Amino acid sequence: MAVTPFGLLLGLVLLVYVPSPTTGEVKLGLLIPFKETASLGNSYHRGEFYASAMSIAVDDINRRPDLLPGQNVTFMWNDTRCEEFQTLQSIVWQLNEGVTAFIGPGCSCNTSARMAASFNKTMISYVSSPLINQLCVIIHSNAYLS
Repeated sequence: MAVTPFGLLLGLVLLVYVPSPTTGEVKLGLLIPFKETASLGNSYHRGEFYASAMSIAVDDINRRPDLLPGQNVTFMWNDTRCEEFQTLQSIVWQLNEGVTAFIGPGCSCNTSARMAASFNKTMISYVSSPLINQLCVIIHSNAYLS
């Protein structure tokens, strides 16, 4: 069975950085700008072009019993529109829904990464462009890189 590169990356993140119960659900929160990138004014970051990769990756991981035995990976997503306040509201909503870790946000991650760290949650952001020169990685509030 072929596993997508995104699926392998997501599996690695889950295996290494997400605290895992012996059985149950690992719920990921995806934070993306789906149609609008208000602050950037371009379509480069629009999630409509790549959001389906999350579904493919989660399906690939759940089909492999050797990756997370006894666990089911699920995800929820929110449209951040590349707006910081919308992103922070989405994080709070996802925290209340019980997410284990975050992927995103896709436009700016400084405040969001600090917020995830304050709740001891993992956050991996894929922000990368000439306009936004950041890499945000939070690993259970022990690391913050930007």
